Amino acid sequence: MSDPVTVCNLALGFLGEKSITSFEDASTAAELCAVHYPPAVRAVLAERAWGFATGRGTLENPETSGDFFLYTLPADVLRVLSCSATDWRLERGRKLRTNVGGAVTYSAVFLVEDPKEWSPHFTRCVAARLAADLATPITSNAKLAEAMEVRYLRELRTAGAIDAVQGSSDLVGAAQSALAARRY
Repeated sequence: MSDPVTVCNLALGFLGEKSITSFEDASTAAELCAVHYPPAVRAVLAERAWGFATGRGTLENPETSGDFFLYTLPADVLRVLSCSATDWRLERGRKLRTNVGGAVTYSAVFLVEDPKEWSPHFTRCVAARLAADLATPITSNAKLAEAMEVRYLRELRTAGAIDAVQGSSDLVGAAQSALAARRY
């Protein structure tokens, strides 16, 4: 079973550092893990449309702003992927600005904080991001920090590729047919 401390220990292992038992340990590593872990999770989630974190929602009762309508996004939405309105964009204050009133539907990447809900490859990806973020403050080694950034990008590619092939075989077949048709 994975938990935040286990993910942090994977990151510390990538750096060749000792494990922690909790975020309250009396160590620099535990203190830095407690600070860097939440933003690392959010950053990696926002990088891609991960299958386990992607969902849909409906927004209603917009505020009006001139010719536009403003909908407040739920706190757990990290990134909007699409919206039923033809003209939309994100604005300051977690607002979705559209050209239509009434109810709009959207798809988004949502915050999934529980590592038990993550895939093993996503867990490694978060650990690699965390290792890249922790390398300099923990080791003061710029070359190691650079190597951890490269590792993160490799883990992101791997996790993203594995996540991308999950889904309906009908959709995959249709996509392959469309790609094959483009070749001619």
